[in-house]
Amino acid sequence: MPPDTLSLTFAALADPTRRAILARLVCGDASATELAEPFHISAPAITKHLKVLERAGLISRSRQAQFRPCKLEPQALQQASAFLEQYRQCWEQSLDRLVYDGDPAAEHACGAGLTPSATVTITFTEQGDQTLLNFPKPPRRHPMSYIDGFVLPVPENKLEDYRVMAQQAGEIWMEHGALAYKECVGEDLSSEFANNSFPRIAGAQEGETVIFAFIIYQSREHRDEVNAKVHQDPRMQCGDMKDLPFDCARMNYGGFTTLVDL
Repeated sequence: MPPDTLSLTFAALADPTRRAILARLVCGDASATELAEPFHISAPAITKHLKVLERAGLISRSRQAQFRPCKLEPQALQQASAFLEQYRQCWEQSLDRLVYDGDPAAEHACGAGLTPSATVTITFTEQGDQTLLNFPKPPRRHPMSYIDGFVLPVPENKLEDYRVMAQQAGEIWMEHGALAYKECVGEDLSSEFANNSFPRIAGAQEGETVIFAFIIYQSREHRDEVNAKVHQDPRMQCGDMKDLPFDCARMNYGGFTTLVDL
């Protein structure tokens, strides 16, 4: 039976000393004596580590006169990298959606959606020669929320200024307790299915695009509490309204309760 190279690779990488040896070899070839210098372990122990790395194909050892320099073999990591890559997107999407199913205040205080003591269980399933990771189905992130919605025209030549301003404002809203903050710019603004398009609703003129934005809260009471803190924040004192990259008088705004929550 051929050796399980993937298991050999991960077993070799499981030891911090062997990982440190590989990190040293990134800088160039080295002898066993040179590799042993940073560690307070015996020469036979270093030799054992090198044999494990060599058996996994992570290093090779040649003979030059009486020396046997060690060389990093990065291509041996390709299989391990390919194995991890197939789960990378799954990890990113799943971990982004994981939330603490409990007190919404505790969820927000955690920032990433998990309390410091929260536990997430990820199970593994063997399927043929593959190991599958099973992530728990996350609960809805903002069940039955309250939403402030905005529709406004913005000059296309000031869109970048608006993005910078919105980024700064969004960070302040999130800091004071908003559950989510989204600013979206129009991309497909014409529809044969609706009599009133967003440009018409926003009153957009030539050279202007439409921003659709919304902020999510736990409730209207929570919205009022967060907005009070935001409006008192000195960073929100923008000075002359004429300097803003949009016309506040043309902004459409409303607060909405959830009607359908899937």
